[in-house]
Amino acid sequence: MSIAISFVLHPSKILQFLAILLSILLIFVAIYVGYFALIPVFARSALAFACLLGSIFNLIIHYSAARRSWHIVVGGQGDFRCVALGPDGRSLKSSSGFGRSYKLTSGSILWTKILILHLQSLNDDNMLNLVVPSDAVSENEFRCMSIACRWINSHATSAIRN
Repeated sequence: MSIAISFVLHPSKILQFLAILLSILLIFVAIYVGYFALIPVFARSALAFACLLGSIFNLIIHYSAARRSWHIVVGGQGDFRCVALGPDGRSLKSSSGFGRSYKLTSGSILWTKILILHLQSLNDDNMLNLVVPSDAVSENEFRCMSIACRWINSHATSAIRN
């Protein structure tokens, strides 16, 4: 089987909603700990401050990551080429060629509605972790990506067994 697909991974609305929900939950925990906890005042203040800081950090990190899309190309031999795209659709890093080459590692999770891809660079030891929820690409692209990843994973594990 020859694999050759290309798609753009857009920010997921579901992951954005979950990140906002987590930040709101941390704010409520901070309020609860600040007012109602039965621990000393210093520990209560430090814990409430840590929850608020975590909430702000989560929103800032998620906001910067949610504006980035990825252009992913899966080649005929199962190699991945990934380029981060900015909000304007241009690549964030100006490099010769099309991004780095990666291979799918055994730690990847391939579920029916979400793919968590652990990719290792072929040139060095860099790792890239991509979360591909089903709402970030079209239904057809997600199905093709899921089939391609399962094919690559099955052939990689059969090559290890031999």
